[in-house]
Amino acid sequence: MSMTPLVPQEEQNAENIWTLWWHALDRWILVSIILLIVIGTWLVMAVSPAVAVKHHWTPLVLLKKHLVFVIAGLGILLYTSFMRKEKILQMTCGIGVATWVALWAVLVVGTEIKGAKRWLNLAGLSLQPAEFIKPVFVVLSSYLLAQLSEKNQRFLKVMGLFALVSVPLLLQPDLGTFVLLASMALCQCFIAGLSWRWMAGAITTGILGLGAILVCFSHAAKRLQNFFSATGQDPFGRQYQILQSLKSFSSGGLLGKGPGAGEILDHLPDGHADFIFAVAGEELGFLACLAILGLYGIIVVRSLQGSFREMNLMHSMCIASLTFLLSFQIFLNIACVLKLLPTKGMTLPLISYGGSSFLAVCWTLGLILCLTRRYRMLL
Repeated sequence: MSMTPLVPQEEQNAENIWTLWWHALDRWILVSIILLIVIGTWLVMAVSPAVAVKHHWTPLVLLKKHLVFVIAGLGILLYTSFMRKEKILQMTCGIGVATWVALWAVLVVGTEIKGAKRWLNLAGLSLQPAEFIKPVFVVLSSYLLAQLSEKNQRFLKVMGLFALVSVPLLLQPDLGTFVLLASMALCQCFIAGLSWRWMAGAITTGILGLGAILVCFSHAAKRLQNFFSATGQDPFGRQYQILQSLKSFSSGGLLGKGPGAGEILDHLPDGHADFIFAVAGEELGFLACLAILGLYGIIVVRSLQGSFREMNLMHSMCIASLTFLLSFQIFLNIACVLKLLPTKGMTLPLISYGGSSFLAVCWTLGLILCLTRRYRMLL
């Protein structure tokens, strides 16, 4: 009679945890994330030689750096998706304090690029704390809005948190992140059921604040003026990058020119980052762009469905808010590339090259995977 070998208890527990995790997770979201990362890595590999020539690097140095961030990002995604839901607030508070301190440190010892201080150099790597403050703000404001206190008090608490975060952002200045967080705060308060009177006041304040920003920050006013005044008759003028981006979509057609065959990188300095969707349009074609949008759509729809199913108000608010945060970043990047909005240095989640932004997005999606899990705890 044959005997089945005994499996150590530790291995049984590990196997059970992985099995439980796999069945508890929203696999549609997970598979869409992996596919987007694969597409992004493919595009970075295609653009790496062209970028290397401009910076006098070895041909695949950009891809090698990106793969390091991909491995680290997947580690963050996996770890966060395993977490107990009750530990998320504690984790976010710790990361939030560190990030807020880092935002102030940027003003003192940060690296200045194009007139703004937004990066910290740590062990040879550039870190942008503003990328991590986005999910931190969303999670903490969701917690404040889910409390049982009176609605207007919750609104004031969120506005206080927003003010605390905004000061170092405006001093850098990082107006894109500031506007994004302001939009998120308004969206969250609307979801939480804030009265229309307060919403009207918040919108009016936002419009007045935008006017003040245009007055105080001349580069923002100039960028907005260029957006409305430039025309296609000035191909090397104010909107050179946008015009090249639009040309890349028209030249790519349905199926594209093929990986590495595009010409947009010869004209754009940020083709591997802010304008990578234009690279996808030229090299992979219109159908591939639709596929990318479809994968984003799956993540957004499945996440919102998970928010509706969640019985815990704070968790439900958090899922919805993180999903809107991701959606806003996707929309802003693609809208800028398609000349629907003024250009702003915002990367395309999971697709663009970018260390801090990629890691922050992986953490955001890890939180969504954790909160949409069927079981409250695995570890």
